[in-house]
Order: sequence, then structure tokens, then C-alpha cells
Amino acid sequence: MTDLSSLPRMRPGVRRCRASTWDRTGGNDDAWPVQPGGRVVIAEGAGPGRVTHIWMTLLSPDLWWGRTCVLRAFWDGEATPSVEVPLGDFFGAGNCIAAEFSSTVLEIAPRDALSLHSWFPMPYADGFRIEVENQSDLPVLALYAYVDYESWPEADPSLGRFHAWWNRTRPERAPREPGIYEPALHASAEGNHLFLSARGRGHYVGAALYVCSEDGGWYGEGDDMIFVDSEDWPPSLHGTGTEDYFGTAWGPATEFSRPSFGSPLAEREDWAGFSHLYRFHLEDPVTFGTSVRATIERGHANDRADDLSSVAYWYQAGRTHPLPSLPPLEERLPPWPPAWRRRREAVAEVFAAALARGDTEELARHALGAGHIMRLAAARDWEGIDAACAWLGGRTTPPRAPARRAAPLPSLLDELREAPGEVIRARLAAEDPDSVLERVFGAWAADFDPEEARGMQAVFGFRVRCGGEEHLWEIAVREGRCAARRGAGSYQRVTFTADLESLVLYTLGRLDLWEAALRGTFVARGDSSMALRLPVFGRRRP
Repeated sequence: MTDLSSLPRMRPGVRRCRASTWDRTGGNDDAWPVQPGGRVVIAEGAGPGRVTHIWMTLLSPDLWWGRTCVLRAFWDGEATPSVEVPLGDFFGAGNCIAAEFSSTVLEIAPRDALSLHSWFPMPYADGFRIEVENQSDLPVLALYAYVDYESWPEADPSLGRFHAWWNRTRPERAPREPGIYEPALHASAEGNHLFLSARGRGHYVGAALYVCSEDGGWYGEGDDMIFVDSEDWPPSLHGTGTEDYFGTAWGPATEFSRPSFGSPLAEREDWAGFSHLYRFHLEDPVTFGTSVRATIERGHANDRADDLSSVAYWYQAGRTHPLPSLPPLEERLPPWPPAWRRRREAVAEVFAAALARGDTEELARHALGAGHIMRLAAARDWEGIDAACAWLGGRTTPPRAPARRAAPLPSLLDELREAPGEVIRARLAAEDPDSVLERVFGAWAADFDPEEARGMQAVFGFRVRCGGEEHLWEIAVREGRCAARRGAGSYQRVTFTADLESLVLYTLGRLDLWEAALRGTFVARGDSSMALRLPVFGRRRP
């Protein structure tokens, strides 16, 4: 539970600070690219203080971004990191699958937006540095980040340093046939999956566990065994089963999240495929004076051969030994089934080809495609990815737009509703473009729904191309009202560049924004979240 008792306490000398990827030119390009093999420092500070919150999202054509990107954190000028974990796994997106959940210290929400949060307090006495490395062959097209932290007048010597470590175990086969009712005995920790092994003084505060069961069957019944200060087996902290340690019971296959425990992902009721679990010791940290070794059996008596990966989180004072090195990328790649892997390779092939051609406009369209594909991957919509890849690669027609709802239109637009493309082009060529735009934007304003736009205060700019000329218009939304006008005199949150035909087809409900963006005939620049709200204009669009 979040303790609010200290919230009213005054803290003289404490200053709230933030590092982020904001556009230093004053524009809206608030993200940093990370080239293959590149590293970016997303935050660093001097003196004593504490990191209070990390938020990230990214745009990557590599569907394995969760394992190919690495998060590192250094405290007090140390030479080796206290945190070195695949980016996705650190935040809860294990095996490159983002499942929505909300806990006290980690959150992913919503599922299709890949908004990653950490609320772990991370104190330091003499500066900090947080960085992200891209170990993929493809670039991260955009990395967005906030790191909120406090600057203190003096260090608190009683505080440990935050640590996180990733581990994976994949035995070739189980030592015996699985079965929870067999009389197999396991009076030791030999063969257990290791969450954490550390020397020094501190406290263990929890772990996330990511399971891949290729053969199905119940992966649980593995007892948790936590050895404190070099104690022998049986440890003083010995549990009764995987499901029990992670706060559930009776072999559940239900997705849920709670402040300190949860199961954000349970792919199948027979426990085959992927499962995510977490348990945080926020009210009950495991303190240790000289060492700690946190483990869990792989099923009862280690009778299962599931692919297990985990992240352990702990605080420690005066670490003198480097953490075990992160395994090379090829040993970290997720155990996706062949059909999933083929989709990942297809996406990578499409984007690699676009990068090789170096066409700036094409790359911009592919960047938008990457965002769409990442949302499809989060939802495991593999057919949608197939369609998007085929369209991006020029091998088929674009994904079909959803059915549109009809509504009355001004006379010109009404005449063109069912007209073939060549008729529309001929009619638009004979009309004054600004006259057409006046009727288009007038229809949008007339159909504006203030309920859907509640709280919106924004100006949408439009640069409409026709006959080699560009016509500037904007639509302003303020206090539940909407108005369109010619020109571009106001601050615009987002600007759309479109040709006149595409704008008319969109208004008629015959053109999908995703399709048009990929073609480069209807492209947004600026606040991408505001661009997604364009459908509040005109109820004839979905």
C-alpha cells in the first residue's frame, strides 16, 4: 500500500527535478532515436538525491525491443551498473509481451500504448546516470522518457542503493516426468531457478517471473526458498508453491494485478504458452546482513523444463562486487513460437529494406507503420501484422478500412459520396479548392460532438495540396465549441499535410487514416496523441 503519512511533511532544501527527451528547439520532436549498437543517457544528476519515477515508451520496428534494448543505472560514480536488465523485463513486459497491469512500483498501461512506469525510489549520495542501449540491428525510431528525481541538501547514510538483475534458465529436459502427486522428494535447492544471489547488507524487495511452457501443463508447485546470511537448507524462508509465493492459489489461469502481487498475463487455461507473475515485498522486505540467495523450484522437485526468466529487485549498501554480466543477446531472445518469429522477421525485413533505400518520406510512413505494428503485437494480432507488413512492403493492397456510418453532407460532398475516383478528381479539378475546403471543414464543424471532445483545447492545422499549391486552414476547439477558418495564425498542436482528394475521401468515409498515412497523402506532424483525436470531427467517420 502507498504510505501517504509523510506527504504533508515539509522538506526544506529538497528540489524537484526532471530529465526528459523534450525537443530543445521548442518544437514537438520530443523523442530521441537510438541507432543499432547506440547508447543514450536519458538522465544524470550530481550530488545527493533520489530518483522517484521513470516513464518510457518507444517506437521500434524490432518486435523484440523488450530484450534488444537494455536499461542500466549507475549510482555514486560506480564503474559497474547496479541495474542492467532488458528494458521490457524491467518494467514487466517479459518475453517481449506487454500485458497491462498496475502495481505500487511498476505499471504498464494501457496494453496497446506501451506506457512503462517505475515508481521504485532510487537514492544516491554522489550523482546518478541512467542509460538505454539498443543492441538490435534496427534503430529505435523514437525513445520517449521522463526521469523524475529529487535533489537533496545532504545524503542520508541509512539508505541502500537500488539494484535489479535479470536471469534465465532453460534446462534441456526435466529430470523426471511431471506430476504433482508423485512421491518425488527434493530436500535441497539444487536445480532451482535463481532470482538473486548477492553479498553484502540490504533487503530483497521482490521479483517478476516470466514463464514459457511449450508443452502446457501446470508450471507451478515449485517451492520458493530464500536463504539469508549463508544459512543451510532448509532456509528460514521456505514456501509451499509457485502460485502461493506469487499471491494466488489452486493453479489459476486468470489475469489480474494488485499492489504487491499479480498475474498480468495468462495466455491459456491449460497454462501453455506465456505467463507473467510478480511479487513485491513492500510491507515485508527480506533483510540480510551478509548475503541473500532467493530461489524457486521449477515445478515440484524441479520436474519441469519450462523457459523461466526473472528480474529481482533489491536494495543494498556498499556493493563491492559487480553484478553477473547480462548474457549476450542471442541468449536473451524470447522463446516465441515459430509463427510469431516469422512475423517478427517479416517486420524486420520490411523496415531494413526501407532503411537501405534511405527514402526520407518512405521512412516517415514506415515509422508510423512501426507504431501500428507495435500495438498489433501487444494485442498478439498476427493477422493484422501480416496485412501491415504486406502493405508496407508493397506486396498487396492496404488493410481494409472499417465500415463507415453515413450522415448528411453539404451538396457537393453529397454528390460525390458514391462517385468513382476519376469522377471525384475531375469534379475537384473544376472547383475552387478553398470553396471545397470551406464546405469540408464546415461539415466537420457542424458534426462536431462536444461530449467526445470534452476538455479538449487545441488548434488543428491543415496544409492541403492541390494543383501544385498549398492551402492553409485550421480548426479550433475551445470550451466545447468548434470553428474553422482559413489561414494559420494560431498555435497548432498538430498539423496535417494532405492532398485535397484524400481529405474529401476521408470526409466521405471512404479513406482510412492509417492507409492514407502509409501512402503519404494524409500525414500528421506534432502532437501524436492529439492527432489520434481527429475523428471527433464528423460523425460519419468511425
